Amino acid sequence: MTYLSIQESGIQTLEVGAFADLHALRTLHLSRNKFTDIPSSLLYDLPELRQLYLYSNVFTSLPDKMFIHSSKIADLHFDFGKLRILQDHVLDGLINLEYVSFFANDITTVQPNAFSGLSNLETLILYSNDINYLPGSVFRGLRGLRNLHIASNEIPFIEENTFKGLRILETLEMYGNEISDLPVDAFRDCQNLEVLRISGNRITSLGNDNANVFTGLFKLKTLWFHMNLITTLPDNIFSGFDQLETLYMYRNRIEALPEKIFDGLLNLKVLQLFDNLLTTLSATVFNGLISLETLYLGGNPLSCDCHMIELRRWLDDNKDRISYTTPFASFTCASPVKHAGRLVMDIPLGELTCESRLQFLHYVQSNLRQVAPPQQ
Repeated sequence: MTYLSIQESGIQTLEVGAFADLHALRTLHLSRNKFTDIPSSLLYDLPELRQLYLYSNVFTSLPDKMFIHSSKIADLHFDFGKLRILQDHVLDGLINLEYVSFFANDITTVQPNAFSGLSNLETLILYSNDINYLPGSVFRGLRGLRNLHIASNEIPFIEENTFKGLRILETLEMYGNEISDLPVDAFRDCQNLEVLRISGNRITSLGNDNANVFTGLFKLKTLWFHMNLITTLPDNIFSGFDQLETLYMYRNRIEALPEKIFDGLLNLKVLQLFDNLLTTLSATVFNGLISLETLYLGGNPLSCDCHMIELRRWLDDNKDRISYTTPFASFTCASPVKHAGRLVMDIPLGELTCESRLQFLHYVQSNLRQVAPPQQ
């Protein structure tokens, strides 16, 4: 026998030696039962086991040395359980483990050596738990890791060396935590990252013009940092990101965008900026986005005066290529009073005027600077 399924049977305990005669077993399903405890020797008679499913049970911890004779297990599933802790060396013996999921448990504590020895692990899922601290060395030695999911926990901060050594990591999901600050070199070893999601945290800063948290992540294709508390962005924060396709920045507190912030994003298709605090945008801020298909700007307190004329012309010129419509936030004006609440795209260009001479002169000077010939 190579496959055995004992699911939804209401079993609460398993006797030692329950699988003594199943030496050829490769797949074992013990999910959707009521196991309150797991014998440490449960798998000792299953040397050929490759896949183990123990999701939807009620045990709160795993016994030490449970896997010391399980070197061939590649897939391990503990989803929808009641686990509260992952103690040091709890997975020792799983030298060929490639995938392990602890999705939707009650884990609060992950000890520093919980994943030691798992050099072949490719996917680690800790999504939707109650983890309130990640030791800086917890992922040390996971040199084969490609996908790391630590989203929807209660992690308040990331230590500087948390992701150190994860050189082939491709996907990092960190959204929905309580993170307020990221070290500027938090991802310095993760230069193969293609997907990074840090949305839904309490992040206030992503660094400055000299160093930012995304420095060196040139292979990124998807970047989410929406629903944070960010107010300003470094001018060069996306420098070198010519593979980036999706960028979510919405529902922050961003007040202004540097004029050249999107320069070089030649493959960007989706840009979401809605629900920030943007009032005025440079006429040329989107000019280099030649692949853009979706641009959401609604929900910002936009000032629809003479400073918007050139941007409106760009929006008009590209309306057949780019979608501006979003169900989340209307693309409307906040000021001046005569335009408040009106859709930006419905206002004739001739009505985008500056009411004071000072505003008009500022607009003229800004446009002169943009068209001025280079100095010799």
